Amino acid sequence: MAGLVSNAMQPAAQAAPVAQPQGAATPPAAGGAAPEMPQGVENPGSNLQNPTLNQIETGVEQKIGPEYLDMYKSIVLAAMDLAFSEKTHAQLLKGLQSSPDIPKNVSLIVAGMVGIIFSQAKQDPNQFVPAAMPASIVIMCQVLEFAEQSGMTKLTPELIAQCTNLTSQAVLKKFGIDGAKLRQAVEAKGGEAPPEDAEDQAPAAAPVPAQPPMGV
Repeated sequence: MAGLVSNAMQPAAQAAPVAQPQGAATPPAAGGAAPEMPQGVENPGSNLQNPTLNQIETGVEQKIGPEYLDMYKSIVLAAMDLAFSEKTHAQLLKGLQSSPDIPKNVSLIVAGMVGIIFSQAKQDPNQFVPAAMPASIVIMCQVLEFAEQSGMTKLTPELIAQCTNLTSQAVLKKFGIDGAKLRQAVEAKGGEAPPEDAEDQAPAAAPVPAQPPMGV
């Protein structure tokens, strides 16, 4: 896994293309869809089938500062490898089924993956964390769509909004950062920081995660 993450954390232009996993783990009995590695997820635009998730991903990408774009792409690629590779996909399934609370499960999974990527890639946190925030929301969207297509949940705007808020909180907590510090750091670089009242925002608000059942 370390090699996989290290390769994915190379500058986006140099990153190797994501290979379709062979013989991925069987999806849970509740769902019939075989797991597929999302293709081109790190590129601008969204190919998500759920319209609310599509709107969130597109909105998040429009607000990423150019100085964080390569790091953002690398984090998303590394997370997709962790979520859908043959060796680790079973951990994703286990995390999604760890409790009946899908928003909580997804937030912990995303935070865990972001934590794994950060610890193995050894990047400057001042560069990594502002890129990890939008990346974590996009990763969340991909995991939620997989959960819905696998029959584990039925997504509603309310559930997605709750998951967005929980994911943002979990990721910030993972790095020991509070919202005020993150806003100061991002605004100092001319970017757009997450809102102060994430819980009161619509589903299109930006993200954050915590400790996951992804074996972290």
